[in-house]
This record gives sequence, C-alpha cells and structure tokens, in this order.
Amino acid sequence: MPNVNDIYGGGSYDPAAIYDQLVQTGTDWADKESAAALLEEMRKPVLAALMGRAEAKSVAAAETQALASHEYAEHIRKMVDARHAATVARVKYDATRALADALRTRQATMRAEAGLAGMS
Repeated sequence: MPNVNDIYGGGSYDPAAIYDQLVQTGTDWADKESAAALLEEMRKPVLAALMGRAEAKSVAAAETQALASHEYAEHIRKMVDARHAATVARVKYDATRALADALRTRQATMRAEAGLAGMS
C-alpha cells in the first residue's frame, strides 16, 4: 500500500485519489476473498477425489488416508493462506475508508472554521 502522503498529497483532500485508492483496495479485497472462498468450497471435492483414489477397504479408511495425504494438507495450507490474504486485504480496505472519512471530516472542519473566521 502506498504512503498516505503520496496518495493524498501531504494530507490534502483529493476526492479522485481517494476514490482510486478505495477502488484499488476494495478490488484487491474482493479478488482475495473470492480466491479464499473458492478454495474453501473445494475442500470437500478435494477430499472426495483423494478418497476415490485411496486403496482402502472401507470409506472410513479411505477418508483417513485422504486426510493424511500430502495433497490434502497442501490444499488446507493454500486455503488458510488465501483466507489470511483476504483478511489482510480487508484490513487495508477498511483502513483506506477510515482515512478517507478522516480527511473528509478534516475538510469539513476547515471549511467551518474558515466560515467562522470570516464572520469575525
């Protein structure tokens, strides 16, 4: 994520830059969320495929073999890594939204102060 001062010009209120950053972080979050959801949804199909290839005499034994396999462990690792990436992307998006709100509030306060100063 770029430096706040690079995006907002030293803290100035640039709605276009804020919009671009919100779209970028929001899209990144959506992409990572989708990737994580896909891996999570594939957990049972992966397990079923591994069970189908197992050389076991019972369903329980095939499941045990599948759960213990390197392929299943790798799928779980990818699933957890993808969920972590999605969570980090969400944090960045939420932080960008909070910064945008803070800058908008600061601009409103500055306008209000300028209006009060003009009344003096």
